[in-house]
Amino acid sequence: MQSKGYIRNLYLTKRWYALATGIIVLYFCAFFFSFLFNVALLLFTALTIFTVVDYILLFVLKGNIKVSRLTAPRFSLGDENKVVLSIHNSFPFKVYAGIIEAQPIQLQNRNFYKKIEVVFNSKTFLEYTIHPVERGEYI
Repeated sequence: MQSKGYIRNLYLTKRWYALATGIIVLYFCAFFFSFLFNVALLLFTALTIFTVVDYILLFVLKGNIKVSRLTAPRFSLGDENKVVLSIHNSFPFKVYAGIIEAQPIQLQNRNFYKKIEVVFNSKTFLEYTIHPVERGEYI
């Protein structure tokens, strides 16, 4: 029997870790100021509930995000060539995401990152251009 790997696919952001660290600091301060214990407990409960609800929305509900790349069959050397990413959201809610496009090493663009917003059950298009200068296959 093989695990589905739900925990492995969970990505916690820096904001989540900052909130967790703040709650830990509040618990530490509660040793000296007892009124902070209830505040820390309330914040810890809220963070736990929000994390579990977020997990359920992402992994239990039937929905996903599909991305396909639309390009010309061949790129023109020395010219700007258009690349379109078609992003389809089938979740029942709006999704804010970051697109990290792994471009071929010949393009010398290693920091491609775009933030997008995709409305529920809809398609969004992200368009950008590339400028190839070498012949050959771009993998």
